[in-house]
Amino acid sequence: MKQYMKLLSVLALGLAMGSCVDDAILPYSVEKPEDVAQYEYLKDYNVLKSYIDRSQHPNFKLGLAAAVSDFVKHGVVYETVTTNFDEMTAGNAMKYASIVGDDGTMNFSTVSSFVDEAKAAGITIYGHTLAWHAQQNLTYLNGLIADKEIEVNPSDKEEKQDAYVDYSTFTSYPFYVMGYEPVFENGCLVSRYPGEWYQYFVADQIPTTIGQTYKLTAYIKGSAPGTLNAQFGNWGALVDRPLSFNEDWQEVSVEFDNCQVESSFI
Repeated sequence: MKQYMKLLSVLALGLAMGSCVDDAILPYSVEKPEDVAQYEYLKDYNVLKSYIDRSQHPNFKLGLAAAVSDFVKHGVVYETVTTNFDEMTAGNAMKYASIVGDDGTMNFSTVSSFVDEAKAAGITIYGHTLAWHAQQNLTYLNGLIADKEIEVNPSDKEEKQDAYVDYSTFTSYPFYVMGYEPVFENGCLVSRYPGEWYQYFVADQIPTTIGQTYKLTAYIKGSAPGTLNAQFGNWGALVDRPLSFNEDWQEVSVEFDNCQVESSFI
């Protein structure tokens, strides 16, 4: 036990002495951790907002979104924001659910503190959404309608979007093709071979419910009026419906009832 205690004393002395000398004379080298070394190139850059040509763009503001709780701590986030940016948007602190309590009262203390801190640092604030489909205080909102009777017609249908494909985002065709490969022009999926047979998968692996009715809506036009055969389901249970179009852009819909599979293509 005594020997163990003496060893600790020697190590402590060595550390104390080592802290007083230049590490350049140490008889060994220590490699910089990889997670630190990979960001060494950042030293070659100035703060981000310094790269804005203020003479050409005097009203341009470089901003970011950050958590208010981190910003007001005056730590790394605060230094990052105030050093590199002109403006900040609060992550969640200015949203409805962060301000409205279960009883409907509003607490702006966090927002007020954030505004004061930003002002003092010379940072402007870009406000958040006034209304949004998410992050609501459901306890309060549901309480407002708790004693209200809502009339519902059992025969009414409620539509829910299960899949959506926007071809303007494509640079190549991602689905299976039988026949001619389609091309993309001005954000549109284009077929160049009218009158000839081919088949495009325009959506795939759509989760579906057996027995449910599904509606396909396409924004489409043709070089001449015509009809194409829309198919829904999979190779074991495929349903066909005619989809007509003309020479003008329009939304055309067709329904497939009594789905028989749990994963479908169109």
